[in-house]
Amino acid sequence: MVDAIENIKPICEVEKVGVAGTIYDVPGIVARDRQQTLAIRWILEAAFKRRISYRISLEKCSFA
Repeated sequence: MVDAIENIKPICEVEKVGVAGTIYDVPGIVARDRQQTLAIRWILEAAFKRRISYRISLEKCSFA
């Protein structure tokens, strides 16, 4: 699990910065805590989506 988190940690992200009424996307480095939080969140979201699609496919098989 630790390797999975290390593999998907983001290094940089885009922040929106407003200058003189115009909004620019500026890349910035992600803090370590945020890297880990995002990685875990993405893993959980992927697992949840996979579980839902698995349930849907089972329902199709049982009613067909």
